[in-house]
Amino acid sequence: MTDFGPMLLIGCGKMGGAMLSGWLDSGAAESGVVAVEPNAEAMAAFAGDGRVRRVDAISDIPEDFAPGTVILAVKPQMME
Repeated sequence: MTDFGPMLLIGCGKMGGAMLSGWLDSGAAESGVVAVEPNAEAMAAFAGDGRVRRVDAISDIPEDFAPGTVILAVKPQMME
């Protein structure tokens, strides 16, 4: 599979986490992922994976981060 470039994943609960696992396993996320997920427990499966960085909020995304792909994986009722 082709690497999608640096990925920005908004939401990494059950749906987002399942997609992220697949992307990591297939090599689609080799350039790295910044995941916006306030619940640290939701990201426990990715702890120690150097390709994944969790941030609590959009405002915590590094200023120099330029994603090649942006994925929204949040329930509509959770959007602010």
